[in-house]
Amino acid sequence: MMIIDKFKKLRRRQKVELITASVLSVALLISIPVYAWFAKNKKLETMTKIQEPGEIVIRSGRSLSPSEADPIVNFEMQDIDIKSISEGKAKQYVFSVMPGEYNTRYDIQLAHTTNIPFTYSLYKASEVDTTNLTAAQISNLAVYHPRTDKTKTTYYQKVGNAISMVDKNLDNGSYGRYIAKKDDSYYDETYSEGDDPEIYAVPVYSQTENYLSHQNESDDYDYYILELGWDDGSETANSAFDKWNNAENNKETDMIYITASRHIE
Repeated sequence: MMIIDKFKKLRRRQKVELITASVLSVALLISIPVYAWFAKNKKLETMTKIQEPGEIVIRSGRSLSPSEADPIVNFEMQDIDIKSISEGKAKQYVFSVMPGEYNTRYDIQLAHTTNIPFTYSLYKASEVDTTNLTAAQISNLAVYHPRTDKTKTTYYQKVGNAISMVDKNLDNGSYGRYIAKKDDSYYDETYSEGDDPEIYAVPVYSQTENYLSHQNESDDYDYYILELGWDDGSETANSAFDKWNNAENNKETDMIYITASRHIE
């Protein structure tokens, strides 16, 4: 009541100033929480925009844990029987990719030397329960032994057709089979000026033609099968390279690199 009496005794200009100040004060009190909410959300939006994509992880086959995969060091390409592969029995190896927290689209690149006339095919893969399969059916599956228990065996089957790959530096010259060019930017990135590698030591770079994406909504990895086949065209290659073109189990060696990277439009 005392405040009202004092207000009535004020001159008109003082009343207007007091009312205006009161309204501004109320507006300020209301705007403070709104501004705080706005600032917080703008900050969140900014953080979201600059957030680095989750790390793309490339690993081996499934470990004994339900949703884990073994380190890539366990991707062992061993027990390769060249004679068996040349006769039509392809060899399969399992690896996996986790595209990160945001399920980033990604590409896979395969780089390999060409000393042995293998072909390299990439397939999506899924784990298989072999309980009700015949021995013949199991023989067509990729076999993997988890790192922490080599006595345990897991099996993977190819899903769909081979993933389309694009050869970036293939030489379609007169050598009679699959080798890499020695005069392009890929060669320059691989070897230094003055190097003189023999023709089969220059790696062919192959990349997935279309981007790959996470195959399911879970935190599981995307599994792939790398299949080694035989280049039948090598049988009719230039006779000067017969020994290499018709490689046998004689300690021939090739280097193979598999990488996965975020897809860039």
